[in-house]
Amino acid sequence: MAGKREALERAVVAVFVKEPREGRVKTRLGRSLGMEHACALAWAFLEDVLAVARTAAEEASAELWVVHAPDRPSERFRGWLEARAPSAQLVPQGAGSLGERLARALGGTWGPRLALGGDAPDLAAARLLEAFAALAGREVVLGPTSDGGYHLVGLGAGVPASFLGGGIRWSSPRTLEDTLAAAREAGLDTELLAPHDDVDDLAGLRALASRLRAGAHAPASARWLAEHVSLWRSLP
Repeated sequence: MAGKREALERAVVAVFVKEPREGRVKTRLGRSLGMEHACALAWAFLEDVLAVARTAAEEASAELWVVHAPDRPSERFRGWLEARAPSAQLVPQGAGSLGERLARALGGTWGPRLALGGDAPDLAAARLLEAFAALAGREVVLGPTSDGGYHLVGLGAGVPASFLGGGIRWSSPRTLEDTLAAAREAGLDTELLAPHDDVDDLAGLRALASRLRAGAHAPASARWLAEHVSLWRSLP
């Protein structure tokens, strides 16, 4: 009983991932680069994000969860995940809106929890540790993006995840605003981290390339950009 309680109280880093399948991932980038290239880039992004999440989880003595879609990944994807995050717990996302999936996954434990996606490959492990530190004094932490969303959400120990499950307009310019309102309505204190943008389109990809030149770290994504520089630089 004590062991089960300790497990439920451990910190968690949960990475929400979607199996890269051509024409099913990074479609906005695919309209510029072609769907095959966009799919390859999605694999690179995931490799970088998982490496960062694994580092942060180890430094924070947290569990690493890979919350995956579809619920039954291909053998290739499962093997790929297990090779890059061998200690991770694989958790199916299940059905519902993003909020419902977040609430369900993060509601499965009551220690400090962070959730992030696979669209910010140069997000540093230090940012995740900063979020954990902020949760010592706040109940909710959000990492904003410039398009009105966020790249990271964190919940403090004992904070219910149910406020994420409804009333939030996901994938819209109002996502952050709605989440802040939902947290206020639930009586939860919130802290915003410094902004960091996802990479969803060609402009975002070029911004990533600029950050990498300035010293950001995302080796798999950097390799893809170097190997395909003539492609993404030549597009309007």
